[in-house]
Parts: sequence; C-alpha cells; structure tokens
Amino acid sequence: MKAGKIILVFISLSLLLDGSLMQTASAEDEAAKLTVINVSYDKGILRGVELFDITAAELEDNLSEISPGADSKVFIWDSLKGLKPYREPMLAEDDPELMTAIWNGRNVTLTKNPLTGETEVWQTLIGDQRVRLHADTFAYDDTGYEYGGKLNINCIAVYKNRLYAGCDGGRVIVFTECSKCYQLRKLCDFDIKSMEITNGIMTISDGISETTIDMSDIGGDSIEANEALELYSKGARLIDVRTAEEFAQKSYAGSVNIPLSELEAALGGYEADDVLIFYCASGGRSAQAVAAAKALGFANVYNLGSIDKLI
Repeated sequence: MKAGKIILVFISLSLLLDGSLMQTASAEDEAAKLTVINVSYDKGILRGVELFDITAAELEDNLSEISPGADSKVFIWDSLKGLKPYREPMLAEDDPELMTAIWNGRNVTLTKNPLTGETEVWQTLIGDQRVRLHADTFAYDDTGYEYGGKLNINCIAVYKNRLYAGCDGGRVIVFTECSKCYQLRKLCDFDIKSMEITNGIMTISDGISETTIDMSDIGGDSIEANEALELYSKGARLIDVRTAEEFAQKSYAGSVNIPLSELEAALGGYEADDVLIFYCASGGRSAQAVAAAKALGFANVYNLGSIDKLI
C-alpha cells in the first residue's frame, strides 16, 4: 500500500470507519455542514487523523486542496445509517470494472485505476458497502514476494470457498475466508491474463501460451487449521475419519466421528454443496475421505490432515 491519505466525509460525525470501506454518497443540500476526517497512512499504518468542517459546496470546489494527489481516495457519506451510494470515487473517474465473480455468496469485483494502473479486488458486504481485499502478507508464498511489492491482477476465478487472482509474472493470489491464510503461488512464467477453473482443472493463459493445472496439485484440496475453523464457524462440517476408539481417546469439540470404513454410507445424510473438512491421525485416511467424497459428487471438500493441527 502506497503512502497517502484516505478522506472520509460525514454530515454528522459519530463513528470513524475503516478507510478500506468503499461506500460513497453526496449530500443533496450544498449548504449542508460536513465533517471531514482526513486519515494519513503509510504502508497500512495509521500516521495521523485531522478533523475539520466544510460545506458540501466547498468540498466540491476544494477537493484538489483537501487531497494530496493521485495516491489518495475521497469517500463521502450522507448518513451513517442509510449509506446509499451516490458516486465513487470522488477524486477521479470510477475505476473500470475488469471482472466480477460470486465468491461465498458475495459479489467480488476486480477494478483498475485509469490514472495509476493499480488493480484492486473488492468484496461487497451489506448493501452496497465494499471492502478491499488486501494482498500484502501471505501464510504461504513460493514466489519470494516482499511486503509492499506490486501485484498486478488481471483476472479472478472461484474454486470451492476460495478466490483465485491471476497476476503478472505467473503469480496467483489465493484469497480465503481467513485473511491470515492467503497464499501466493508461482504457476507459470508468463503474465496470467485469463483464468478458468472447471471440474478441478485450472486453465491459465496470456493469450499466446496456455497451461492447465490440477487444483489438487496446488493445494486446492488441502486446508490449514485457521481457515478450517473460519469455515467451521460459518457452517462447514469437521469430520474425524479415525476409528471410534481413536475418537474416544482424543477429539476436537464440535467434530463428527465417521470412520473411513463407514464414510460412503454416512455421506448420504449430507447435501452435495455442504462444506466437508476431513481429518485423521496423520492425513492419510482424510486424503482417502476427500477422494471418496469427490467421487460421490461432493465439491467443497478439504483434507485438514492431522487432528494435532486442531489440538
């Protein structure tokens, strides 16, 4: 994230919102008194907050003075309750939408700033509120990325409960429900301009070269504890495929014991779109469980591996 400012404007000040929220609206009354919150940041770190009053008309006339330049964003609300969008952003023309997708029931948009060329991924929350997905730190990275480096995103695609973003340099960002679990993987030597994921196979291309990748080869079926617990909190099922005796000796609260030998029959009680997370003693049986569940038509299945990751 570049150094700069985020400017939030309210008619009545009662709450300081996170500057990453992108919900804009303008007051209809040009004489309305606004309170400006001028938030300075550098590499994601808050450096200072300045508050001052201005009218809507004065704001329109003085945006260039309020803002320090192209690395800034101005967001305006007409109330903290309605939050009905009027226009965004205020500093420049709307960033063109390159792609959209549905990820875990929410709209996701890839945009590109026409002035800076910077690409960003936004997720829609309640109503029209949008929050930027920050890809600055990664739980897994095989590319040698350094914090603050530029990742130019060209395309997005969804697989299971994850959002994949194809970037220049053959890199792919893996966004998960757990923000601490994001991944950055190197998949090819060309800029990834297009990406499709069908039946567990990812196809990426720069318009000239093309390659296909089995999603299981890049961790598509694997999951770590933080992400598993985040999905569990949102309705995923934790299934222990060890024997009943092993389960009695040690188990994770909230998990269900279905021994591997009984799995096929027991899965008849689940819906095909249920999120199923399997684990065992070391990961061998849970890998077999994933394969068996996929063969039965379950798409959102993961191998957590050892129970020790949870306990």
